[in-house]
Amino acid sequence: MKTINGAMLRDAILSGAANVERYKTEINDLNVFPVPDGDTGTNMAMTLLGGSAPLKTAEGNCQEIADLAASIFLKNARGNSGVITSLLFRGFAKSLAGVAEMDGTALAKAFEGGVKSAYKAVMKPTEGTILTVSRVAAEQAVEEAAAGGDIEAVLRRLLAAAKETLAKTPDMLPVLKKAGVVDSGGHGFVRMIEGWVSLLIDGVPVDAGAEAAPAAVPAVQGEAAKIDLASFNPEDIKFAYCTEFFVNKTHGKRLRSTDAFRDYLEKIGDSLVFVDDDTVIKVHVHSNAPGRVLTEALKYGFLSGVKIENMIEQYGEFVEQMGPKERVIAAPEKTFGFVAVSPGEGISGVFTDFLVDQIVEGGQTMNPAIEHILAAVDATPAETVFVLPNNSNIILTAEMAARMTEKTVIVLPTRTIPEGMAALTRFEESMSAEENTEAMKEGIAAVKSGQVTYAVRDSEVDGRRVRKGEMMGLSGKHLLCVEKTPEKAALKLLTELVGEGCEFVTVFTGKDVAPAVAAKFEEQARKKLGNKAELTVIPGGQPVYSYILSVE
Repeated sequence: MKTINGAMLRDAILSGAANVERYKTEINDLNVFPVPDGDTGTNMAMTLLGGSAPLKTAEGNCQEIADLAASIFLKNARGNSGVITSLLFRGFAKSLAGVAEMDGTALAKAFEGGVKSAYKAVMKPTEGTILTVSRVAAEQAVEEAAAGGDIEAVLRRLLAAAKETLAKTPDMLPVLKKAGVVDSGGHGFVRMIEGWVSLLIDGVPVDAGAEAAPAAVPAVQGEAAKIDLASFNPEDIKFAYCTEFFVNKTHGKRLRSTDAFRDYLEKIGDSLVFVDDDTVIKVHVHSNAPGRVLTEALKYGFLSGVKIENMIEQYGEFVEQMGPKERVIAAPEKTFGFVAVSPGEGISGVFTDFLVDQIVEGGQTMNPAIEHILAAVDATPAETVFVLPNNSNIILTAEMAARMTEKTVIVLPTRTIPEGMAALTRFEESMSAEENTEAMKEGIAAVKSGQVTYAVRDSEVDGRRVRKGEMMGLSGKHLLCVEKTPEKAALKLLTELVGEGCEFVTVFTGKDVAPAVAAKFEEQARKKLGNKAELTVIPGGQPVYSYILSVE
């Protein structure tokens, strides 16, 4: 096949879109980057088919068909993968200016133009994604065309290169290797090109009417793969909201430079795709402040097509569907049970003394995955299981795990070890689950927590300058003191936290505190407290925090 006309290009684009639709679940099941929310295939399919009705009946040459497709896909682009796909077509179309029929060279150059357009619009391109797969494929297609390859040769080379590069994506992006899968967007690109090949070379258009049966999905080892998202941590999602919209620049105001807008979005989020056309700006960005994003956008024109999605919520729904691979669930032998997250052996011993059933190792800088908490819940032989995360970064993980079991699970919002222990002191076997929940929450509210740790870098906290290596005394998110040694910081914390009405003070010493140092600290602490409260010092064995203080 030496050339293709506009009608053939139209049918190829529709066949590629249909193939993505047929395999969208397969593509979704590979989705771990940039956020494991299981929607890559859905977004790509909606981008390519969402507004395709005008394309199905369109007539014209290659340039006209490509321009129409690019316009439709940009307007319907959804998600990171969908927007990048629309950008590939945008550059594809621009490269066909003045081209009525394409030969192998024009086709290869069009794909090359698409890749350049996508890379230009993505602010921080990540290799190992659809960008890499499409780029390498386009490079080899251009090489094939330069050697005299016709349409068929260029397409076959394009597809072969895309598949070969896709198989290498786990070596380029660590999160893919961890999950044991290839990039989902890159896989979607391969499925799209397969649709082109099916129509243009095999003469068989792909039908989007029925979803394809599960096939062997390319994975690191080549076998079929489906991610076990229970091994991931939702706290890894740095920015929670995916925000997409158009800024329409035809509002009559003097147009501002869009560079400042793009720079602003880069500062408050990531995964930014910014397309500045003559009359509209298409924005896709992940942030924690979608309201700020939209307010800033209004300075440049009126908005349309606004879509905001909570990716943590999507992640939770996806996790529920995927589930862990193997589970062993203990039969209930009692009404209530407990799972507690603990960072140190000594602290674990105290939780065990409180009759906690399962201890999950974890804490600051070592957050457990969903599967770890779920396994502990499954192993607890109780009808109702209370989970004590004991760290603000683990609460969401615990809540995700709770959604994946048939047991009744109540996650108590304990943000510190002292809060977890205070909750346990309020538990009564004779009370109902609801009564115990309220009582334990009261215990959480009644305790004061303090931690002593070192500054990892020069910074400013609560308006105070802190130098790297200095010891900080923290209570919640507040910096109460800065000292040269952990012991001085812990003694200062005691002074700040112990007030009228306090009866008990418990201090857990970290694994970096030698017994002799701990003994000397205890002596100094008793002198400082006097008769204000009863003091107990316990070797906690926790990392990160030299001292953890509980004041009740």
